Amino acid sequence: MKDLWTVTRIELLLFRRGRVSWVIALAVVVWAFFLVVAFMRGNAPAAWVNLSMCSLLLTLILAFTTGNQIHRDRERRLAGVIFSMPVSTAIYVCGKYLAALFILLGFAALYLLTTVVLDLLVPGANYPPLGPWPYMLSWCWLVVTPLVFAAALTLCSMTLTQGQRVVSNIIVLAIWLVPLLFGGGIPDMLNIAGNFLNSTDPAQKLGFTFNGASAPSAALAQQVIHLIQTAVPEAHLTATFLLNRLLFLSLAVLLVIVTIQSLQWQRQGHIARRRKNRQVE
Repeated sequence: MKDLWTVTRIELLLFRRGRVSWVIALAVVVWAFFLVVAFMRGNAPAAWVNLSMCSLLLTLILAFTTGNQIHRDRERRLAGVIFSMPVSTAIYVCGKYLAALFILLGFAALYLLTTVVLDLLVPGANYPPLGPWPYMLSWCWLVVTPLVFAAALTLCSMTLTQGQRVVSNIIVLAIWLVPLLFGGGIPDMLNIAGNFLNSTDPAQKLGFTFNGASAPSAALAQQVIHLIQTAVPEAHLTATFLLNRLLFLSLAVLLVIVTIQSLQWQRQGHIARRRKNRQVE
């Protein structure tokens, strides 16, 4: 456990020293502002659709910021030193993975905090504030699982492709955007976003009756907000959606295992080459 924390802490320290973290944080805050002002307060009946879409794009952007931990060690010629350390490959990979996951969840937490604060402070266009719970509960279901999967996917793809960032990005884009582009052609079970529309969502059903994009009366707007507070995300947690989350969490575990095995083979090859070179000398 001590070795695991050491690897994780070193990785977090290296990321903190970089300048890119401020750029990512700013982008996250701007995206949260866009969600609240442009979508949630203007078209509240489509709250789940708005939250799903913005969460999908947020996790896609964050997925591009991680995955190069092991490749970076190779570029800085640290691979030989690391392979020679008395730390198991599983500890090394899991430490890298946990650091990446902590970083991603940290940015996602900033996104959540910004949305909750803006919901309270920004004057409403058509609807009053939703309150924190729809944002918080939806965040747990729409953001956490994709990030757990993204951290494992990018780490594994970068390891298997020997640091080919382009290949890793193409894989991420395909998984995140193909279901969106093909619409109903991809089963909800395989959609990283889960599901967008649900006929049982009472807020959506009420919004359809008066065209949710138009400005409703104050009483009707308050009714919509009440329905959102009581039905989002509960109305969307179908059996298919729950199996979808379980599938991607399971795939994340599998990808970490594949990464460990792949790096273990590379480590054994490195050790074998060192022994052969010593024998030649």
